[in-house]
Amino acid sequence: MKSQMDRILETSQTDIANIDQKVPLEHLYMQRGLPSLAESIFQNVELVTPEASVFVLKKKDDTPELELIKGKLQVQSIKPIKTPITEEAIQDLEAMYGEKTAKDYITKMLKGMANAEENKICVKFLQDNAVQADSITLSSPGVSETSLFEITNKVTELILKMNTKNLRTLCGYCVLPFNKLSSVIAASIYSGSTEIETNDAISELQVSTFGPIKFYMNPDVTDENCYVGLRSPTRPDCTSAYYGKYQNEIVATTNPNTGGKNYIIYDRFALTMSPLHTEENPMLMKFRFE
Repeated sequence: MKSQMDRILETSQTDIANIDQKVPLEHLYMQRGLPSLAESIFQNVELVTPEASVFVLKKKDDTPELELIKGKLQVQSIKPIKTPITEEAIQDLEAMYGEKTAKDYITKMLKGMANAEENKICVKFLQDNAVQADSITLSSPGVSETSLFEITNKVTELILKMNTKNLRTLCGYCVLPFNKLSSVIAASIYSGSTEIETNDAISELQVSTFGPIKFYMNPDVTDENCYVGLRSPTRPDCTSAYYGKYQNEIVATTNPNTGGKNYIIYDRFALTMSPLHTEENPMLMKFRFE
């Protein structure tokens, strides 16, 4: 008696193109793109106009007066992405599953392509705006517990430094280079962290949580910086930066040479640092490993 998994595995080794039976979408396995780092670590704001700003009240130094500070979100327009999907494939999916289901599934498949471009811009945004801190040297790089202690100690020091002039929040995030994640993941397993288990398919870039600090994987494997920022789950003013998302669009255009349709992804979002972030009183910092 063959199990359902046996039948699915058999299907994966057959000529899918010649199967005349409708395969349920939930039985299709798909390699997804990475999620958006900016959407994960920054405070999300709703955008309803072409331009937007965030406003924060700040107490003036050495006076009881308050001032309103404005930070304008900078719109990031990604170069239109031409997808490999053909008009025939769209029509086949719509005929098999219905127009709404087909479009929802296609959008889910293509979102990773837009997120990959978003992540490039986000990493550049972190590089440009984070205040440089001193580097650290891990005393025992091969020992996960020691490395994790030294990394979290450094991250905590920076978060405390960001609260020196004004008490903001001890909650924050740390975006680690890919090659420094092994100690965090290994120690997470032994400490009983559930992040790896619940995100086993890497549906998010978050890999672990220690205390009030969330650790994320840097999607740029060439970036050696470690970024530390503030992000309060309850106070939108205590965040290092803001992320606003316009609606993604998949637009059909006509190829003038063939007359067929091309499907293009248009992705637009906006970023801005907190108006309270300054070189002398930062809310986002970075360091390197020596």
